[in-house]
Amino acid sequence: MKKIIFLLSILALFLGGCASSTNITQPLVAPQVTEVKTFGEIEIDKKDTKAPEHFIQAVESYIKQGLQERSLYDEESGKKISVSVNSYRMRKGMTRMMFGVFAGKDGINSTVKVYSPDGGKVLGSSEVNSHNVMAVGSQDDIARMHGEEIVKFLSGETQEKSTE
Repeated sequence: MKKIIFLLSILALFLGGCASSTNITQPLVAPQVTEVKTFGEIEIDKKDTKAPEHFIQAVESYIKQGLQERSLYDEESGKKISVSVNSYRMRKGMTRMMFGVFAGKDGINSTVKVYSPDGGKVLGSSEVNSHNVMAVGSQDDIARMHGEEIVKFLSGETQEKSTE
């Protein structure tokens, strides 16, 4: 019985180690969003963060994949998605292995904005924060989680309230 409790405790810690949050500052609301039901161009600006290019490309790929699965991506759509990476932190493999939770959390924080087809008006914006405090996982896990959170915002699946 003690072994089962121990294993369940470890599983709970593992599952609690990965997290994402979305703070919607300007929700995507009708009628502006319903005029164009698909998203086209995805632009990611890593600013002066040290996010590697392969990580940024992975986030973009996960966003496209998530939108395609929901039939929300069309290259011909004029609606532009802009993702500005505000912060990025990823521990080195050896540090993760040796110190685990004590080495700090890995993560990315970005601001997502959706522009009207003419590019002049912001239709919605959100701050998305994805992180992993456990030593388990990789950059790809963080990229996947972050892309999924962005897609939830874009598709209207995010349940959080606006902070306007």
